[in-house]
Amino acid sequence: MSTSFEKKSNQQRLLAIAGVVIVLLLITVAALLYNKYGQEKEIEAKQIEIEQVEEVKAELQEEYDNAIAELDEALAENTGLEDIIQKQKSDLEEQKSKINKMLRSSKSSKSELKKAREEIKNLIRKQSEFLTRIDQLEQEKEQLTQSNIRLTEEKEILQTEVVREQENVQALNVEKEQLATEKANLEQQKQALAQKVDIASAIKVTMLGGTGYKVRKNGTRVKKRYAKNIDVITLCFATQQNDVVAPGNEEFHVRMISPLGETLYVEELGSGVTVHSKTNEQMRFTKKTQVEYANDEVNTCVDWQPGQAFVKGIYDMEVYNKGYLVGKGIYKMK
Repeated sequence: MSTSFEKKSNQQRLLAIAGVVIVLLLITVAALLYNKYGQEKEIEAKQIEIEQVEEVKAELQEEYDNAIAELDEALAENTGLEDIIQKQKSDLEEQKSKINKMLRSSKSSKSELKKAREEIKNLIRKQSEFLTRIDQLEQEKEQLTQSNIRLTEEKEILQTEVVREQENVQALNVEKEQLATEKANLEQQKQALAQKVDIASAIKVTMLGGTGYKVRKNGTRVKKRYAKNIDVITLCFATQQNDVVAPGNEEFHVRMISPLGETLYVEELGSGVTVHSKTNEQMRFTKKTQVEYANDEVNTCVDWQPGQAFVKGIYDMEVYNKGYLVGKGIYKMK
């Protein structure tokens, strides 16, 4: 009886243990299933994250490739902008490396992925602004090219006008020189003609001779031949007929030249200076006299009384009208 009870008791104990074991196994299986489910969720989430990262990288690479292609196209179309475009390429490469580093170093959370996409958008925006600026530079370059073409054309037109103007000036200078030469010739002809007229209008005279006088205290004059006795020389001449000259007052200059070759000259007695019409040189004259001329012979005399002794010898006597020598003679003192 007791053996049967013990046997029954052992069976119950085994059943209880088995139940506990089964419960524990169920709990363990449940825990394992839960962990497996969590790991699968985590793996799925990680896979999604990896796919998102790869998607962002692909997007980045695509935008970068497009940007580089656009820059290469711009480089081919815009000569002279090589340095600017190469700098933009370097900036794009640097921006790409920055985004890749961000994707590699971070846990790729949604916020990090969002930030990476914003950086890509920023890259696209900068590239668009750069290309717009390139287009503007190309337009400005084209405008400058057109302006240069227009300025070159205007410069050529101006150069042509300058050359034409220079040719006109040269022609005018030649014409001016010709006119100046003609004017000089006319002036010479005029002067020559005027000189001929002057010479023709000069009234020639007939020298009537000179006479020496001694002046007494009562004013009477006595002819003398010796220089020591002579106080005054009187030179007389007669005008000749000249129909060219209009009647009127004519002036004659008398030169008395001493044996020493000097013109007798005392300003206080009426001596002065006139111009020799042939040589245009100044010359002294001893005395001048006025004659009322009427195209006929007029006798006139000129006295020279210097108040000092004369030198003996031969005195040259010259008479000038209008600056021309119209008569000459000599007077000899013993």
